[in-house]
Amino acid sequence: MIIYSVIYAALMFIPPSTSVQSSHEWFTARAKRVVSLVSYNKIPDFDFKCGMQYTSVVTAKLASGIDIEKINRTILDPGMRPYSKTGSDFQRLGGFCRRKGDYDFALRGLVAMTGYFWDKPGILWPETRRKIISRLLVERGSKPKTRFKLGPGGICGTHPETENHILMIESSRHLTNQYIMREVRETGQTDICGKRGCKQFDNSRNGHAEWLLRHLSVFLSHDFSEYNSRPYQSYTVMPLQNLYEFSSDIRVKTAALNTLDYLAGKFAVSSSGLRRSVPFRRKPAFRHRLDLMEADTEAHRFLLMTGNYGLFVSGRGRAAANIPYWGLGASKMVFPALGSYRVPDLIQDVIIKKDRPYFQRFKHTGIELYYGSPSFLISAGGVFVKKWGWFTNENHGWAVPTTIMPARGGLDRSELISISGHINPNKRNNACVAPGFACGLNPVVPASIPEECIERDGPWTFVDFSGGRCPHKYDFFVAVYSAGCTSRSCRLGGGRFGFIEAAEPSAEMDFRIFKNRVLAANGGRDFGSDRVNIYVTSSGLPIEFVPNVKSLREWGIKSIAFKKTTTDMRKWKLATGDIMNSAAPGVVWFDNCAIRKRLVLDSSNPYWPRHFEQSLPMDTVGCRAFNDTERQGLWAR
Repeated sequence: MIIYSVIYAALMFIPPSTSVQSSHEWFTARAKRVVSLVSYNKIPDFDFKCGMQYTSVVTAKLASGIDIEKINRTILDPGMRPYSKTGSDFQRLGGFCRRKGDYDFALRGLVAMTGYFWDKPGILWPETRRKIISRLLVERGSKPKTRFKLGPGGICGTHPETENHILMIESSRHLTNQYIMREVRETGQTDICGKRGCKQFDNSRNGHAEWLLRHLSVFLSHDFSEYNSRPYQSYTVMPLQNLYEFSSDIRVKTAALNTLDYLAGKFAVSSSGLRRSVPFRRKPAFRHRLDLMEADTEAHRFLLMTGNYGLFVSGRGRAAANIPYWGLGASKMVFPALGSYRVPDLIQDVIIKKDRPYFQRFKHTGIELYYGSPSFLISAGGVFVKKWGWFTNENHGWAVPTTIMPARGGLDRSELISISGHINPNKRNNACVAPGFACGLNPVVPASIPEECIERDGPWTFVDFSGGRCPHKYDFFVAVYSAGCTSRSCRLGGGRFGFIEAAEPSAEMDFRIFKNRVLAANGGRDFGSDRVNIYVTSSGLPIEFVPNVKSLREWGIKSIAFKKTTTDMRKWKLATGDIMNSAAPGVVWFDNCAIRKRLVLDSSNPYWPRHFEQSLPMDTVGCRAFNDTERQGLWAR
């Protein structure tokens, strides 16, 4: 493991972003600190254990002008060669079904390093570059690698390759082909092409560019199969970054840009102060991770890209040592720090400032729902997704607790008011989220919330984060209802059901009025775990819901403002909500109502993707008042 010895000083005196302008102003300073941080590390071995870290550290050192001769001579050494196969590393049945892979982790870094320093022969020597292209970049030609054989002679079967490996391999293949052709043009030395000649590496003629364009277009129709993948999301992002940075095919570059901006848009609506609590694939061990930063490599990337780490700042505007874990992700920030990709301003604005409430849904292999406001973020925990393969459960999609995350605090999921869901993770449906509301099995008010913040009234618990005696000044209220189950299936899920409302104070509503409104509208109701209930929020919004639904496909929200919802989640579009919408298959809009702009990501024609901004129409539904009937209808459909 790389030891980051200067983590604590890394962001000192670089102020956090409070606007898009300040994010731009300080990006270069953040990027230089990231590269400097990683460059201080010892060069790892180029082997199975450290190949991925090798490329990050070496690239940072080259960019910093450190150990240039040593690095070049090490690469030129005949002993430096590919150490394994590309694709998945896998072992089962005591090693009989064994495949030593993961070389594509190094491949993506070598591709990036070559691209960044191609025109800097004093940093990456021409002979070093040629060695990398001819000997170390092993994926080339036109045939995609989407499956692999396992065991001696494939006796353990042929299996589909994972999404992140396909992207790493095929993006590297595309760029390696391009590098070979460029090397031939610039040096006239065709021996690098081998006996079959150079035409096989021409992406415009061998069909690989078209295959790659089709592959990339899928993400704007269906999202990623490995959604929010832990720990693999950075492995998906970097190939996209490489294609955007280095592809000479404007179509591929645009398709990669569309996908990067789609991911940035999702981060905008699913995060608060860089933190996310989201459903994910694939590693089961990450179900039990409670930290909201270390396990999420996207938090590390956007710490660099947007710099909105104000939550972690203490004293005189200095970014203090208490930015948790970020050094552990610094190596994954090196390539974005050196690159030209920037998050579009209208997306950055939403990441940094949550000025207006929004409701957002996504449908992919699983589901995601978010309700965001200036003071808090409600994140649905998602649903369990069964994905058996490779004789293992490591491909499943996992639901996490539904959480209410304060904008001003909370680094650990155990500190958040939440709905845990079914005690059996394979039966967990934590999708019951609506504007300002969530329901499900086993609501939790954590013991870490001081008693001074809490008032109890029968099955109701009210939490005042608005001030007064409560030391947590989060500026919102919460009402939690929790009761014993009224059905056997609910009791098997843990024994309790309930729901939560969160709301912000206003000139017309303090905590006392909030509590009185909740009890006046709902205190006399008889709620059940398995039947349709009605709850009227403190703002007067009626919501019909079922806490314990019968299947993983069913949305527990039955109506919003008495508008019937699409309860079969399989029928949802990719994106529906106040900010992101699927306008057509392969087309996603990102709307910023504050600055009246729309970003259009259009991969509906895979071979000619488009990316552009336009003025937001004045009658855009997601920009209307919170109580607008058409906007409420958008939430329901």
